[in-house]
Amino acid sequence: MASGDSSYGTVSKDFLYVKVSDTICSYICTEGLKAGDRLPSERFLAHKFSVGRNTVREALKTLVEQGILEVSQGKGTFVKENFPDGSLRLKLMKVNYRELLDIRIWLEQLAIHRAVERASNADLQRLSELSQQMLAEAEKNIFSMQLDRKFHALLLELSGMRMLVSLVLSLTDGLNEYLDVLIDSHDVWLKTVPFHDDLVEALKNNKS
Repeated sequence: MASGDSSYGTVSKDFLYVKVSDTICSYICTEGLKAGDRLPSERFLAHKFSVGRNTVREALKTLVEQGILEVSQGKGTFVKENFPDGSLRLKLMKVNYRELLDIRIWLEQLAIHRAVERASNADLQRLSELSQQMLAEAEKNIFSMQLDRKFHALLLELSGMRMLVSLVLSLTDGLNEYLDVLIDSHDVWLKTVPFHDDLVEALKNNKS
């Protein structure tokens, strides 16, 4: 494994050890490391991900606490034998979750540009009603996947791009599956609710 390989990308220092721990999990799987295999040195990982060694040390410590890695004094850090079922899978799901969310947002931006040209006042009123229902649920600390899907399905349909509708809704369904698995995803989704109303207002302003 040569140092300086950028195939895993670099990690912004602002992400700190939590993001680095996710990146290390991706590295473990991509490199095909198995239980009992030794990880590269802190210096190597710090160079590969362009972060400080202290950040890498904290990330490794987090993975040890989660039962994914173990430290052998004088020998190094290893993928733990018999780590808790699903722990590494969940870490990787968090990485994919963020990536899928970014992809969905990017694709929806294409739909929004088209929707501005095609949406009628009645269409915007339907979007606004769905947004208000989501806000009412959010005030009760509830994120409604059904309302969210209806909102985004309508927005995409207004673009007139049928392939885009199918693709983004598939991504949405995949993201929603994580809600029952990832501890922090419910809070992440709740924070997105107000942006639905902002989007409707932006569409209205562009129409006027």
